[in-house]
Amino acid sequence: MNPRSLLFDLDNTLLDRQAAVRAYLAGWLERSQASIDEESFLEEALLVDALGYAPREDFLAWWSRRSNGQTTADLWTDWQTHLSEHIAPDPHLKPFIEALNERFALAIVTNGGIKTQRPKLDALGLYELVDSAHVLISGALGSWKPDPQIFLIASERVGHDPGDCMFIGDDPARDIAGAHRVGMQTCWVRMNRDPEVAFAELDVWPDRIVNHYAEVLELL
Repeated sequence: MNPRSLLFDLDNTLLDRQAAVRAYLAGWLERSQASIDEESFLEEALLVDALGYAPREDFLAWWSRRSNGQTTADLWTDWQTHLSEHIAPDPHLKPFIEALNERFALAIVTNGGIKTQRPKLDALGLYELVDSAHVLISGALGSWKPDPQIFLIASERVGHDPGDCMFIGDDPARDIAGAHRVGMQTCWVRMNRDPEVAFAELDVWPDRIVNHYAEVLELL
Protein backbone atom coordinates (compact mmCIF):
# COMPACT_ATOMS: atom_id res chain seq x y z
CA MET A 1 0.00 0.00 0.00
CA ASN A 2 1.36 3.39 -0.96
CA PRO A 3 1.72 5.83 1.95
CA ARG A 4 -0.07 9.15 2.23
CA SER A 5 2.63 10.70 4.44
CA LEU A 6 6.41 10.44 4.42
CA LEU A 7 8.30 10.97 7.68
CA PHE A 8 12.04 11.49 7.42
CA ASP A 9 14.87 11.14 9.87
CA LEU A 10 17.51 13.89 9.61
CA ASP A 11 21.05 12.71 10.40
CA ASN A 12 22.41 10.18 7.88
CA THR A 13 19.14 10.45 5.96
CA LEU A 14 18.48 13.96 4.64
CA LEU A 15 21.80 15.19 6.05
CA ASP A 16 25.21 13.73 5.18
CA ARG A 17 26.27 13.67 8.80
CA GLN A 18 29.58 11.91 8.14
CA ALA A 19 30.75 14.66 5.80
CA ALA A 20 29.67 17.39 8.24
CA VAL A 21 31.38 15.75 11.22
CA ARG A 22 34.58 15.18 9.28
CA ALA A 23 34.67 18.80 8.07
CA TYR A 24 33.86 20.11 11.54
CA LEU A 25 36.58 18.08 13.26
CA ALA A 26 39.13 19.17 10.66
CA GLY A 27 38.13 22.76 11.44
CA TRP A 28 38.39 22.08 15.16
CA LEU A 29 41.93 20.78 14.74
CA GLU A 30 42.89 23.96 12.91
CA ARG A 31 41.23 26.26 15.44
CA SER A 32 42.62 24.45 18.47
CA GLN A 33 46.10 24.14 16.96
CA ALA A 34 46.26 20.64 18.40
CA SER A 35 49.44 18.73 17.57
CA ILE A 36 47.52 15.72 16.25
CA ASP A 37 47.92 13.94 12.92
CA GLU A 38 44.77 15.00 11.07
CA GLU A 39 44.07 11.92 8.95
CA SER A 40 44.56 9.38 11.74
CA PHE A 41 42.49 11.52 14.13
CA LEU A 42 39.61 11.91 11.69
CA GLU A 43 39.60 8.23 10.78
CA GLU A 44 39.54 7.17 14.42
CA ALA A 45 36.94 9.82 15.31
CA LEU A 46 34.48 8.54 12.71
CA LEU A 47 34.98 4.98 13.92
CA VAL A 48 34.35 5.95 17.55
CA ASP A 49 31.36 8.10 16.59
CA ALA A 50 29.87 5.17 14.63
CA LEU A 51 27.49 7.27 12.51
CA GLY A 52 26.32 8.96 15.70
CA TYR A 53 25.05 5.67 17.15
CA ALA A 54 27.73 5.59 19.87
CA PRO A 55 26.74 7.11 23.23
CA ARG A 56 27.67 10.79 23.22
CA GLU A 57 29.50 10.40 26.54
CA ASP A 58 31.78 7.72 25.09
CA PHE A 59 32.66 9.80 22.05
CA LEU A 60 33.32 12.92 24.13
CA ALA A 61 35.48 10.96 26.57
CA TRP A 62 37.59 9.63 23.69
CA TRP A 63 37.83 13.10 22.16
CA SER A 64 38.87 14.65 25.47
CA ARG A 65 41.70 12.13 25.80
CA ARG A 66 42.91 13.04 22.32
CA SER A 67 42.57 16.81 22.81
CA ASN A 68 45.38 17.47 25.27
CA GLY A 69 43.08 17.96 28.22
CA GLN A 70 40.04 19.87 26.95
CA THR A 71 37.00 18.96 28.97
CA THR A 72 34.07 17.06 27.56
CA ALA A 73 31.83 20.02 28.41
CA ASP A 74 34.00 22.43 26.41
CA LEU A 75 34.17 20.05 23.47
CA TRP A 76 30.40 19.53 23.46
CA THR A 77 29.83 23.30 23.53
CA ASP A 78 32.19 23.71 20.60
CA TRP A 79 30.34 20.96 18.69
CA GLN A 80 26.96 22.61 19.28
CA THR A 81 28.32 26.00 18.25
CA HIS A 82 30.25 25.10 15.12
CA LEU A 83 29.06 21.81 13.60
CA SER A 84 26.31 23.38 11.50
CA GLU A 85 28.85 25.74 9.93
CA HIS A 86 30.31 22.73 8.13
CA ILE A 87 27.12 21.43 6.56
CA ALA A 88 27.52 21.68 2.81
CA PRO A 89 24.38 22.65 0.87
CA ASP A 90 22.82 19.71 -0.94
CA PRO A 91 21.62 20.92 -4.37
CA HIS A 92 19.40 17.86 -4.77
CA LEU A 93 17.47 18.26 -1.51
CA LYS A 94 15.21 21.20 -2.37
CA PRO A 95 13.83 19.75 -5.65
CA PHE A 96 13.44 16.38 -3.94
CA ILE A 97 11.33 17.82 -1.12
CA GLU A 98 9.34 20.02 -3.51
CA ALA A 99 8.49 17.02 -5.69
CA LEU A 100 7.30 15.04 -2.67
CA ASN A 101 5.31 17.98 -1.31
CA GLU A 102 3.07 17.76 -4.37
CA ARG A 103 2.02 14.21 -3.48
CA PHE A 104 2.50 13.61 0.25
CA ALA A 105 2.26 15.19 3.66
CA LEU A 106 5.85 15.44 4.92
CA ALA A 107 7.45 15.52 8.35
CA ILE A 108 10.91 15.33 9.86
CA VAL A 109 11.45 13.42 13.09
CA THR A 110 14.92 13.72 14.58
CA ASN A 111 16.57 12.70 17.82
CA GLY A 112 18.72 15.32 19.48
CA GLY A 113 18.57 18.58 21.34
CA ILE A 114 17.25 21.85 19.98
CA LYS A 115 20.72 23.45 20.08
CA THR A 116 22.19 20.79 17.83
CA GLN A 117 19.31 19.97 15.49
CA ARG A 118 17.76 23.35 14.67
CA PRO A 119 20.99 24.75 13.17
CA LYS A 120 21.28 21.63 10.98
CA LEU A 121 17.72 22.08 9.75
CA ASP A 122 18.41 25.76 9.07
CA ALA A 123 21.64 24.97 7.23
CA LEU A 124 19.75 22.62 4.89
CA GLY A 125 16.89 25.09 4.40
CA LEU A 126 14.38 22.54 5.63
CA TYR A 127 12.27 25.00 7.60
CA GLU A 128 11.52 26.70 4.28
CA LEU A 129 10.45 23.41 2.68
CA VAL A 130 8.54 21.61 5.44
CA ASP A 131 5.76 22.98 7.65
CA SER A 132 7.44 23.93 10.93
CA ALA A 133 4.68 22.10 12.84
CA HIS A 134 5.82 18.95 11.04
CA VAL A 135 9.44 19.26 12.24
CA LEU A 136 9.73 17.22 15.43
CA ILE A 137 12.89 17.43 17.54
CA SER A 138 12.99 14.87 20.33
CA GLY A 139 14.63 17.22 22.82
CA ALA A 140 11.74 19.65 22.47
CA LEU A 141 9.09 16.94 22.79
CA GLY A 142 10.69 14.92 25.58
CA SER A 143 10.27 11.74 23.52
CA TRP A 144 13.14 10.07 21.69
CA LYS A 145 13.01 7.45 18.95
CA PRO A 146 12.27 4.53 19.25
CA ASP A 147 9.69 5.64 21.85
CA PRO A 148 6.28 5.08 20.18
CA GLN A 149 5.05 8.49 21.38
CA ILE A 150 7.19 10.53 19.01
CA PHE A 151 6.01 8.52 16.01
CA LEU A 152 2.39 8.85 17.06
CA ILE A 153 2.77 12.60 17.54
CA ALA A 154 4.25 12.82 14.04
CA SER A 155 1.38 10.90 12.47
CA GLU A 156 -1.10 13.13 14.29
CA ARG A 157 0.67 16.26 13.06
CA VAL A 158 0.50 15.16 9.41
CA GLY A 159 -3.13 14.12 9.86
CA HIS A 160 -2.83 10.48 8.86
CA ASP A 161 -3.03 7.17 10.69
CA PRO A 162 0.32 5.45 11.35
CA GLY A 163 -0.51 2.80 8.75
CA ASP A 164 -0.75 5.52 6.10
CA CYS A 165 2.74 6.83 6.98
CA MET A 166 6.12 5.64 5.80
CA PHE A 167 9.16 6.38 7.96
CA ILE A 168 12.49 6.80 6.13
CA GLY A 169 15.63 6.58 8.26
CA ASP A 170 19.06 5.06 8.70
CA ASP A 171 18.97 3.63 12.22
CA PRO A 172 17.66 0.04 12.28
CA ALA A 173 16.56 0.18 15.93
CA ARG A 174 15.52 3.80 16.47
CA ASP A 175 14.00 4.50 13.07
CA ILE A 176 12.88 1.26 11.47
CA ALA A 177 11.97 -0.85 14.50
CA GLY A 178 10.45 2.15 16.28
CA ALA A 179 8.23 3.09 13.34
CA HIS A 180 7.29 -0.52 12.63
CA ARG A 181 6.03 -1.03 16.17
CA VAL A 182 3.39 1.68 15.78
CA GLY A 183 2.26 0.23 12.45
CA MET A 184 4.10 2.52 10.03
CA GLN A 185 5.57 1.42 6.74
CA THR A 186 9.36 1.69 6.75
CA CYS A 187 12.19 2.48 4.37
CA TRP A 188 15.79 1.95 5.49
CA VAL A 189 18.63 4.14 4.21
CA ARG A 190 21.37 1.54 4.15
CA MET A 191 24.47 3.63 3.23
CA ASN A 192 26.18 0.55 1.79
CA ARG A 193 25.60 -1.51 4.93
CA ASP A 194 24.54 -5.14 4.87
CA PRO A 195 20.89 -5.41 5.99
CA GLU A 196 21.42 -8.99 7.18
CA VAL A 197 24.01 -7.67 9.62
CA ALA A 198 22.19 -4.45 10.54
CA PHE A 199 18.94 -6.22 11.42
CA ALA A 200 20.42 -9.43 12.79
CA GLU A 201 19.40 -8.71 16.39
CA LEU A 202 16.03 -7.13 15.60
CA ASP A 203 12.67 -8.76 15.04
CA VAL A 204 11.74 -6.45 12.16
CA TRP A 205 12.68 -5.98 8.52
CA PRO A 206 12.24 -2.78 6.48
CA ASP A 207 9.51 -2.68 3.85
CA ARG A 208 11.80 -0.85 1.45
CA ILE A 209 15.56 -0.35 1.27
CA VAL A 210 17.41 2.53 -0.44
CA ASN A 211 21.03 3.59 -0.40
CA HIS A 212 20.29 7.34 -0.55
CA TYR A 213 17.24 9.45 0.18
CA ALA A 214 16.88 10.46 -3.49
CA GLU A 215 15.96 6.88 -4.39
CA VAL A 216 12.69 7.27 -2.49
CA LEU A 217 11.20 9.05 -5.50
CA GLU A 218 11.76 5.93 -7.60
CA LEU A 219 9.84 3.78 -5.12
CA LEU A 220 6.61 5.74 -4.87
